[in-house]
Amino acid sequence: MKTPRIRAALSSLAVAASISIAADAYGPVLHEFIPPDDNEDVALALTTAEGDLPAAIETRSGVVRAPDTQRPPSAGEAAYRDSRSIPSLFRPDRDT
Repeated sequence: MKTPRIRAALSSLAVAASISIAADAYGPVLHEFIPPDDNEDVALALTTAEGDLPAAIETRSGVVRAPDTQRPPSAGEAAYRDSRSIPSLFRPDRDT
């Protein structure tokens, strides 16, 4: 009569061990990448890492992200420009 109980206990132990080994095979997810959302940055009025620039601003043509202030600009990068050709000429009037 003890043999069926021992077999049942051993089989239960084997099943429990196999389940616990499989459960231990997967580690916890430490970080899940969440892509940046410019509209959320505008809504929450977030700033850059230094805190002196808004992370994004809303303009008539859409949301514009702040430049990366942690990285120096490369030689080939240009400053923000309007796509239309506007001459960069300033002429003060004579009334001032």
